Amino acid sequence: ELLANLQGNGAKVLGHVQDLRTVLRPFDVAIVPYQHNTGERTRVAQLFNHAQVVLTIDEAVKGSPYIRPGENCLVVASLSEFPEQLRHLAASPALRKQIGLAAKETFERELTLHAQLPKFEHIIDLAIHSSK
Repeated sequence: ELLANLQGNGAKVLGHVQDLRTVLRPFDVAIVPYQHNTGERTRVAQLFNHAQVVLTIDEAVKGSPYIRPGENCLVVASLSEFPEQLRHLAASPALRKQIGLAAKETFERELTLHAQLPKFEHIIDLAIHSSK
């Protein structure tokens, strides 16, 4: 029933996709409805790379330093808030673009290999020098 309702209202439910680059379009809404910290932070980073508008629950992204609710994603307290937020996003292309661009900028600034490399270099440097 849920799947039929979603598809009847224009949602695309694709199931497994081999290459996500073929389906993740900038400013589309990506729903991350997990009510626990399930490792979705990695998936959220991937969605940010594609300028997706992430709608999620605070528990799913708790502790993620790059999550900025209302700026680069939307974070709600419970699943019951999703329908209202989805209606709001559907009616607000400018807001979706703003959040999607902020998500992509966050990815580029904080989550790329180039952005993360200094952290790894520091750890490796500490490991090398502390063993002497």
